[in-house]
Amino acid sequence: MDNITYALSNYKAQFGNFTDFISKLSLNIMGNVFTLKTLGNSIMNEYLHNRNMTIIFDLLGKFTITCLKMDESILTH
Repeated sequence: MDNITYALSNYKAQFGNFTDFISKLSLNIMGNVFTLKTLGNSIMNEYLHNRNMTIIFDLLGKFTITCLKMDESILTH
């Protein structure tokens, strides 16, 4: 639990305030739109054809990481 708390504190410290976070998150999402579209299509296909929840949750995790993991150039923007 301490590791998670530490990681969240470090992540939060990268942003000046909530508006800064939303601004940088938007830039990050725009820069990863192709990857997010591909992951979204994979999630939808898996749900419609196989409904393997393990694969769906794995893809959702990758989608979330892609959204929240910011490139250094965005953080210094």
